[in-house]
Amino acid sequence: VLYHTFIKYYDNFTGSVTIGDVARSLGEVAWIFGGSLALGIALAFGAAMVLKFAQSRSSFLMHGKQMELALFVLSCYTPFLVAESLELSGIVAILFAGVVTRRYTVVNLSEETRDRSEAIVSVLAYLAESLI
Repeated sequence: VLYHTFIKYYDNFTGSVTIGDVARSLGEVAWIFGGSLALGIALAFGAAMVLKFAQSRSSFLMHGKQMELALFVLSCYTPFLVAESLELSGIVAILFAGVVTRRYTVVNLSEETRDRSEAIVSVLAYLAESLI
């Protein structure tokens, strides 16, 4: 967020920095952070509601645990994609979505899906750490 803000002002730099430039930059950073935070929380609560109401439908149960796991994984990645497409911070959105997901969405998963999702996330985290 800061990098993109600095680059934007660097391209238009006239030789002096005014208080207005600083205020505009801080406002832009606050807007991006707040928007990303709100987006991540809203999408995570939406995913929690979808999974909660999907379990009560018999057609959802016929598709099995794979559908539940697919919806969960998709709902974890969606905040990043939406935030980046809106030119917000995908990292901030997914951070707060993860916090809300852990608190509200995971309790709506079946125990088998919860175990599978934790295993998948653990493997992906290990791979990401290994590559970096």
